[in-house]
Amino acid sequence: ISVMAGVAIQYHGGVVKILPSGVYKNGSVVQVGNTFTFPGGEVVRGSYRSLTVTVPRPRYINRVIGLCGEYKYGAGGVLDGVTEVYTQASGQPFQWGGPFQGLYQSEYVEGLRVPEAEALLTRTECPYEAPEPAPPVPGCPELLPQAEAECPVGECYDNCKGDVVEMCDLGYIDRHKEACGDREELDPEPEGSLTLAKAGLPPGQWINEALQSGGAEPFGSGSETGGCTPNGPGIGDIGTGVHCWRNINDGRKGDAHSWCPGNAEPKFVGIRLPRPEKVSWIGVGRDGTPGGRTDRTAGALVLQFTTKAADHTTADGEWTTYGRPFALPSSSTSYWWLDPPVRMAAMRILVDGDTCLDEIELLRSGYTPVCPAGMTWARLWSASSSIPAPNAWQRAVIERSNYLFKITDPAQTKSLVISDRKPKFMLPGWAAEQQRHVWQSKSKASDVGVQCAGLAGTMVAADAYGVTCAPDAVGRHACGHNNGWILWHAAETYNFDGQHPCPVGQGLTDFHVCAPEVPLADFERIDYRHLSGSDIQCYKDGRPASACAAECLEDDRCMGVNYVYPNSYLPTWGTASGCCLK
Repeated sequence: ISVMAGVAIQYHGGVVKILPSGVYKNGSVVQVGNTFTFPGGEVVRGSYRSLTVTVPRPRYINRVIGLCGEYKYGAGGVLDGVTEVYTQASGQPFQWGGPFQGLYQSEYVEGLRVPEAEALLTRTECPYEAPEPAPPVPGCPELLPQAEAECPVGECYDNCKGDVVEMCDLGYIDRHKEACGDREELDPEPEGSLTLAKAGLPPGQWINEALQSGGAEPFGSGSETGGCTPNGPGIGDIGTGVHCWRNINDGRKGDAHSWCPGNAEPKFVGIRLPRPEKVSWIGVGRDGTPGGRTDRTAGALVLQFTTKAADHTTADGEWTTYGRPFALPSSSTSYWWLDPPVRMAAMRILVDGDTCLDEIELLRSGYTPVCPAGMTWARLWSASSSIPAPNAWQRAVIERSNYLFKITDPAQTKSLVISDRKPKFMLPGWAAEQQRHVWQSKSKASDVGVQCAGLAGTMVAADAYGVTCAPDAVGRHACGHNNGWILWHAAETYNFDGQHPCPVGQGLTDFHVCAPEVPLADFERIDYRHLSGSDIQCYKDGRPASACAAECLEDDRCMGVNYVYPNSYLPTWGTASGCCLK
């Protein structure tokens, strides 16, 4: 039985040691408080007494073993993450044998022992004396009630109880309190998450609030000697050279308009906005010009922000870290989605080593949604209480759309526009969903998220998923009480606390989607008997009546139909020949 007294981590660029006497590191590891980010995206967070390790999933699957199990794919290729299968250093696997003594300790743990000649910690840094073999311990179950009452609550609770009972030693209570108490001293989890848009910035009208021409001021910890004069810290349009921090938001891309850091630590460059803005995307790269420079891109980046005016003199403790450290996937400008979008008055990026950055872009949605040429608003259904599961025709129209939805009153005097590429009502099982009276989305896991436009007409982020009775619902609301807001709730934009991003009001019953103005001739034709009631829909495809199912043509609902697209369920169909649509 042991207690951690030090940690050493070896990677391709060097070694990091976390000891009671301090932290010692070399290479390109970024340290922010108790969080260490490695060049490959690995994150170690904690102290010399307790820590957690996070690794990029694809590169580490089937390549990790340790005291807590293997990291591997399970049956059928499903990612199980950490599984309860243990592998000795010899390669022989066996199942969990208990965290105290037994085969787990005598064979598995000892099998992972590092030979002293290969140890990263010296005897001075990690004193060790080989213990004498301990006699079998019968255990002291009579100590369990006291252990249950006094062991520290949390992750260490079960281990503490086990140590006390198996070792007959109440001293393990204080040892576990000491080992686990450090968790309360760790840096808080970073706010939000950053998701790289692999396909680039999504279509839309995005306003870059970071530009100097719009009143934003650049600042930095300093610039590279020889790349800027003067090269010290500062704020504003100051300095001359190809690598000054003033270049970070001048609207020009390329190495000749980039920033490279000086020697002062921490190394950062930032932007103070003329007013607080809600930012949905951040764009940054090494050289945004085609065929530009690709050097000096290997270091990790950390995004931080404040909600009040800040600059290069603002203390480190006043900045909030957003998301995990990230790295440039290439030298050209890349974009990351902020989930959720964040209102900021200033931001900065901390860099590791000699990493250089080109233009920083801080983007918010600023376009008025329109259904573009070649497309039009197709009416899907009327829903006053809950969103129905789309029938086959409605699903087909939505799948051909740009996933821009409009919910209006019957007279279309007011509307709520929603951009959502993953509305939950398109997924299997929606008909059985208990919370169909609220708008739900799976876009929180995608690059784009959900956006909406209300009476103001400008698209903004609808970035909250905090409805307690429906985790996928868009809004913030404790169900069963009058509070918060919900994007769409039983024909209204529920807005109890005044925080709804797109308030419109009540009476929003008619659902439309922006779909192509093309005949549905290529849709599948089936016998209407496979459908029922109002689910039957008809369309004209130019074929003679004999080409359609006789049963469909004989049905009154398919005869004399002349609904007008986009104000009804169907496009303009003929009155004589129609076919049922799956």
